[in-house]
Amino acid sequence: MALLYEFKDRLKEGKDNHGTFRTDSLRAFRLYGNDHWDKKDKDHLQGQQRPAVTFNKTTPIINAVSGSEITNRFETRFFPRTADDEMFAEIVTETLRYIRQRADVEHEESGAFRDAVICGVGATEFWKDYTEDAEGTDRVDRVPIFELLWSSAARRSNLSDNRWIIRGKWVDTDEAVSRWPEHKEVLIMKSNKGGGEKSVFGDQVGTTPHDQTRAHEYSQDSIPPAMQAGKVLIHEYHRWVLEPYVLFENPISGEDEEISQENWARVKTDLETQGLAVSYTDLSRKVYHTAYFCEDFELQDDVALMQSGFKYKFITGLPFQKEDRVEWFGLMKLMEEPQMWTNKMMSQIIHIVSTNPKGAIIAEENVFKDETQAREEWGKPSPLLIVNPGMGDKYKTVDGKYPQAQDRIMQISMAAVPEAVGVNPYFMGQVDDLKRTASSAVTSVQQQAMVVLSVLFDSLRRYRKEAGRMHLEFMQKLMPDGAIVRVVMPGAVSGQPVPVEFKSEWVDKVKYDIIVDEAPTSMNAIRDTWQTLNQTNSLEMLVQMGLLTPDVIAEMIPDVPVTVREKMKQNAFKQDAIGQVMQALQSGDEAGALQMMYQMMGASPEGQQPQGGDNAG
Repeated sequence: MALLYEFKDRLKEGKDNHGTFRTDSLRAFRLYGNDHWDKKDKDHLQGQQRPAVTFNKTTPIINAVSGSEITNRFETRFFPRTADDEMFAEIVTETLRYIRQRADVEHEESGAFRDAVICGVGATEFWKDYTEDAEGTDRVDRVPIFELLWSSAARRSNLSDNRWIIRGKWVDTDEAVSRWPEHKEVLIMKSNKGGGEKSVFGDQVGTTPHDQTRAHEYSQDSIPPAMQAGKVLIHEYHRWVLEPYVLFENPISGEDEEISQENWARVKTDLETQGLAVSYTDLSRKVYHTAYFCEDFELQDDVALMQSGFKYKFITGLPFQKEDRVEWFGLMKLMEEPQMWTNKMMSQIIHIVSTNPKGAIIAEENVFKDETQAREEWGKPSPLLIVNPGMGDKYKTVDGKYPQAQDRIMQISMAAVPEAVGVNPYFMGQVDDLKRTASSAVTSVQQQAMVVLSVLFDSLRRYRKEAGRMHLEFMQKLMPDGAIVRVVMPGAVSGQPVPVEFKSEWVDKVKYDIIVDEAPTSMNAIRDTWQTLNQTNSLEMLVQMGLLTPDVIAEMIPDVPVTVREKMKQNAFKQDAIGQVMQALQSGDEAGALQMMYQMMGASPEGQQPQGGDNAG
């Protein structure tokens, strides 16, 4: 019961402290989906016979920032602490790249980053999927931010100091029963068969009718009851607790060992009885737990398999420091008011243009035979106004005038949207004539826009490091020895991916530093490097010095299709290998030449595929 009370207290804390964030986030996603007008405002404009015009300037900006991440993706690499482990660090890095490509991780992470740009927080879930492969497949999925609550005490970027996470989601009843068969009766009883007025966290963020064609704009909280039939509400409760333990030096083996405090008293007594000196330190460490609840019923509570952090990883946007906590917001919040002002100004201008050319009518009472008919006719191109007898000179018209400052106000309001987030037309690619502008000036202006947005990309870089640690633990604990992965072996003559049997000892014994760098497929990085080498005339010099080999040059040439690039690399490897074979033959090393020829064909002299080798670390 203590865990249930703890869960309920934190559920209430999350709902109370994140109510504003959830409302603002739903509003941000509505703006991104081109839904800019509230029903009340639309009805008001309709009553005034004014159009509710949407002139969306925010969505292109969000797409441009998100597109910058897609075209300049970061890559997580593992670097060894010692030179002896360099080959294994490279193999683990290639294994990680293979896993991520197989699971399409980059697309899910781009979706989470776009969420952070829009509303301020994006999230992904790391998990193992056994539904398609008995050995399991590593998965990283974007998580709708409306399904998550977290500790209001978290203040660091990416919520790295977070104490707990709650996720609520509707699960098919049969799926829940298959996972917790011992609680079948409880799950069936609590199943939402009738589609009651329940939501993920017991609140209703929005009241807009559901539109299936725009499902990506809705949170789970606003899904209508009819879509929840046959489902049961499950809450995941992830938290960490400090667990005390003892680190002591074993006087027999001389190695440091860890032991729980419960067992330490007995071990200490045994050692002292044998007359052995004991040196120890009392320490504490984080231990992650995961519990599952169906409303107020506890389904499961276990120590989490992954202990390098929560399985949910966050990307945060811009911080808003409040007195007692930090809230996060995205670019949409900065652009919301300028965007709404633009829409209202456009609506006003269209209304003025459509009604003002004829001006206004000043008339005495009872001049028109039918005032309603007169109002309707006056708005037509060729109006016919019928007046009462003798009233022909009892009214006059006043010519309408277009407000002089209206155009200027409209220009200011439209420019205010991109200026609110610091982007410029060069960043958006909306400059009409770039031929008159120096390329260096364009690049400088684009880079300046990236400096303004560097807070977002810094959070993304931190996320990559955290994701790298989680991937490493997945490989260590869940990837079986002997699993075949295709990697580019360090120093391979062919340069082609080869099958390698994974060994967990590469992760167990080798210590790595996690480095985040631009991915080698980043076209902007390739283009900038190539342009710099050509402008400084460094390319030929580096080739002559042997610092740039033909295969590296093939990777550096920009705007080349992947198939052509791979053929260039293969030819470069073959030429280099042939040169090495000729040198070996000239020096009389026929066995070495034969060995290199076998490597060129992708096999060893015994006909076996190359392996990763034993861990030298």
